[in-house]
Amino acid sequence: AVYFSRLSRSERVLFAHIYGLIIVIVDRHGGDLANYPELIVPGHTAVIEDVCSAQEARAIRERLPDLCRTAKPEMRRFDAKGDPNTLVEIFLYPYKDREGTVQSVGAFVERRDKQEMADPNFVWRRPFFIYKNHAHRPGQDFHTNNVGFRDDDIILPKPPGVYRITCVGASTTEEGSTAAIIYPNRVERRLGERFGPGVVDVANCGVTGMGSIKEKMRLPDYLALEPDLVLYYNAVNDICHKLFRDWVKDAAWWQKAVRRFTFLNYHLNRWLLPSEEVMARDIRDYLIGNLLAIRKHCLQDGVEMAMCSFAYPDIEHLKPVERDYYDFYNALEWGGRYVTFASYCRATRIFNRELKRTCETEGIPYV
Repeated sequence: AVYFSRLSRSERVLFAHIYGLIIVIVDRHGGDLANYPELIVPGHTAVIEDVCSAQEARAIRERLPDLCRTAKPEMRRFDAKGDPNTLVEIFLYPYKDREGTVQSVGAFVERRDKQEMADPNFVWRRPFFIYKNHAHRPGQDFHTNNVGFRDDDIILPKPPGVYRITCVGASTTEEGSTAAIIYPNRVERRLGERFGPGVVDVANCGVTGMGSIKEKMRLPDYLALEPDLVLYYNAVNDICHKLFRDWVKDAAWWQKAVRRFTFLNYHLNRWLLPSEEVMARDIRDYLIGNLLAIRKHCLQDGVEMAMCSFAYPDIEHLKPVERDYYDFYNALEWGGRYVTFASYCRATRIFNRELKRTCETEGIPYV
C-alpha cells in the first residue's frame, strides 16, 4: 500500500491489473475518490457493494472514520457476493497527507478461488507472479518459504551483522533440479567460504515468468526482506515476450511478405527485424528504463542495486543437434515463428552492451 501510494496514475492502473486487484480510494466519509484499474466505470461509487453483501459493505464504510482516526490497517475476509466458492479479502490502509493527517483510505480488494487455495498441489497465489507461502510440488525438490520464494525460510527482522543479497529474476534465477544448485544458493556457499558461515545471506527471489514490469510491481516484497543489495539477473522474458512481439508486429509490408517463406525467413531474419539501432533504442527505453526505475526506488530505501549481463549460448560453437534444438524451441515458445535463435542471441548481445553502458554512466555495479 505504501508503494502503491508512490506510483503515478498510469502505474497504479498497471499495479491493480498485474495483482488482479480492485483498488478503491475512499474518503473518511465513505465516498469513492478513485478506482483502479480503469476498467471500472468512471464515477461508479459502489465497488465495495459489488463484491460483498450490503451489510458487510455498510460495516466497512462505517469503519472509515475510526480508521482515519487510528491510522491502523485492517483486513476483512468474507465470501464473495453470490459466489460461495470465492473468498474476498479487503485490505484497508489509511493514507496520510503531507501534514500527517489521514484523509482517505485505500481498499485493496482481492478475489480468490477457495478450491485453488485449498489445493496443496496448486503453488500459485497469482500465476507466474506470486507463489503461496510454504507451497510444494509433489515429486519435485520445489518448496517455497515463509515469504513465498523458492528458498529456505528468511529470518525477519534481519539478524545484526548479516549482509543480505536478494536475487531478483525469473526462471533463470529460480530454477534448478534441486534447490542446492540454483544460482543464489551457489553464491551464498561461495561467499560463506570467503567470509565465514552466516555472514552473507543470499535470498532467491526468482519467480518463473517474470519480466521487468512485474518485478517493478513486486519491488515492495523484495525490499521487505531488508536487503543490503538487490542483484538483478533477467532479460529473456522482456526480449522474447514483449520486444520481439512488438518488432514482429511493426514490420514493414515487404518484411511481412518475405518472412512467409520459411527458408528466406531463416536465412534473412536479421533484415526482417528492426535495425540494431532501433533494437538498442527500444531496449534502453523499455527494459533498461524499467531497471532504472527499480533502482531509483531501491535507493530511496537506502538499498544498492547491481545488474548482471544475461547469458546466452555461443551460437558459433553449437553442434548441429544443439542448434536444431534451440531453433525449434525458440520458434515454439520464445521468439515465435518469425524470429530465429540467431536473432535472439543478437538481441541479447545488444541488451548486454546497452546495460553495461548504462551502468558505467549511472555508476551502477555491473556483473
